Amino acid sequence: MVIGTAGDGIRIYDAVEGETRPAGEGTGQEYVLSLWRDPYENIWIQTQAPGISRLDPYTRRIVHYRAEPMQGSEHISSVGFIRIDPENRVWIKLRQGLFHLYDPQEKTLTPFHQTPFAPSGDYPSAVTNVFFDRQSNLWICSLKGVDKITFSKHNFQLLPLADSHATGENDVRAMLEDRQGNTWIATKEPKIHLFAPDETYRGYLCADGSVGCGVPFQGKTYCLYADETGTVWAGTKGDGLYRFSPRCQPVRRSRLPKRSR
Repeated sequence: MVIGTAGDGIRIYDAVEGETRPAGEGTGQEYVLSLWRDPYENIWIQTQAPGISRLDPYTRRIVHYRAEPMQGSEHISSVGFIRIDPENRVWIKLRQGLFHLYDPQEKTLTPFHQTPFAPSGDYPSAVTNVFFDRQSNLWICSLKGVDKITFSKHNFQLLPLADSHATGENDVRAMLEDRQGNTWIATKEPKIHLFAPDETYRGYLCADGSVGCGVPFQGKTYCLYADETGTVWAGTKGDGLYRFSPRCQPVRRSRLPKRSR
């Protein structure tokens, strides 16, 4: 068992001996924020330092991948995470760094786009989240909006949510694909936009639960979740939990204890 600690780095628990020991050199006094295991048995270690580290559980060797400084680094998101796509490829967003693809043969990280600050501005620098849909398309969420990336002949496709560049209209906080194939996108504005399975824009979620262009739902949504019945749940900032039923039932809100909001 691999254990991340608050100030003592990475420890490995030996079930036979009943004790823990250091996993290897490199994170001995680090504050570990999170751990991920990829399909190649690597353990990825996120600490408070920029970049990310990889632990080989067989050799116990720890390799650190640095987030290289670059032009426009003040716009780089401090968020770090790992995602596994349907093809078992490992995608890594470095803390205070760019979005990378891991090469399991060379054991290297390659930036997914080499020129994120090109004059054309065609790539989001401040990546906040990514999502893979059932067709293996990659959706990149950022302060710029949402970029859809396919691995077919059309590599990049931008789906702006508004014509203006106002932060609130294109600042994406959460997204979801529901059981009917609709894509839900929550923005800071606040609005929840819906796209049909064929990627046509359906409108935004209204206060009465309909989708169109009426009075918008005003919850500041930070997360979206679809349960096994197809009901979509929206977690908001300071306004509790909302439920959107696919059976045309009224929008319902569940109040949470004050400390849980």
